[in-house]
Amino acid sequence: MPAAISNTSPLLYLHRIDSINWLRTLFDSIWVPQAVVIELAEGQRLGFDVPDLALYPWL
Repeated sequence: MPAAISNTSPLLYLHRIDSINWLRTLFDSIWVPQAVVIELAEGQRLGFDVPDLALYPWL
């Protein structure tokens, strides 16, 4: 299976429909750039419904 690099949008919207684990089915590895990690952490800090990447160690 291929590898993938994800930006914020797929992680955010798959999280919102409770389907972020689909990525694990589709790809061998998923890389998340540091800028995306920072953006999601800032969203969490501000109280938005964003995925907690710590819950997905395979990302």
